[in-house]
Amino acid sequence: MITDTEKLILFNQYEILKLLNPDETDFYEQNQKVLEYGSESDIEELSSFLIGTSEEVKKETFDFLQMFRDLEDAYEKFFNSTSEYKYSAKFRGFDGNEEPEYYCYCKHLIIDEDRYSEFKGRELNSHFPVINRYRKMLNCYNITNEKRIGNFYENPMTLKEFEYIIQGESTEEQ
Repeated sequence: MITDTEKLILFNQYEILKLLNPDETDFYEQNQKVLEYGSESDIEELSSFLIGTSEEVKKETFDFLQMFRDLEDAYEKFFNSTSEYKYSAKFRGFDGNEEPEYYCYCKHLIIDEDRYSEFKGRELNSHFPVINRYRKMLNCYNITNEKRIGNFYENPMTLKEFEYIIQGESTEEQ
């Protein structure tokens, strides 16, 4: 819960921001009205962009990015640009509305931290949920990794493994 003193500080911050950014005056005034008249949950929404990232989302995002790094490398090795797998092997980001924690952390890694530079410059908002599909693929990717001697650079992905991961259906046969 935010105190009256904290509300006053925020209100004054918005006053300063209005002077510094006159084009954004309406936005800052709206936020001031929320501070004046809004409910506790309305006020909490003002800082909803400060969501942070859970360790689970962090790990899974790194796993997804590494998987797609390896898949895209393998795709270039096995196929030309007209392959049926072109769409499935390419990292499409995360849905900004349905998967915001993944989307924001992914953007942070690629844009702010300058990691996974091969994905820089891409639209990172898939505009549709992808987590369930990525998780199925990641499960298959992990199964192939467990059977691998060394990593993908020492022992590159085979075409069979690539297709297995893209299909995202783990079976005991693989």
